[in-house]
Amino acid sequence: KCICAVSAKAITTQPVIAIKKTGVVMLKEVYDTIVKGSGNGGNGTKMTCPISGTKIKEKDVIELKKGASGFAASGEVVASKYTPTMT
Repeated sequence: KCICAVSAKAITTQPVIAIKKTGVVMLKEVYDTIVKGSGNGGNGTKMTCPISGTKIKEKDVIELKKGASGFAASGEVVASKYTPTMT
């Protein structure tokens, strides 16, 4: 089970942000409110990592993609049954 480094909430299917410089992983909603949002006057020009205090830029932030559910019924069919014919 993974948790957000800032809010300590469990990460399940929510959008997630990773900071390249520090390696901190947090929920996107926490990133938007604390790092980009009202904590910096709303302009997002002086962003700092909430855990280490390191200055970061927009290019240091990676939005992680969530994987598939892992169930066989989800997603597209990748393979089909091969039935050879006698010709």
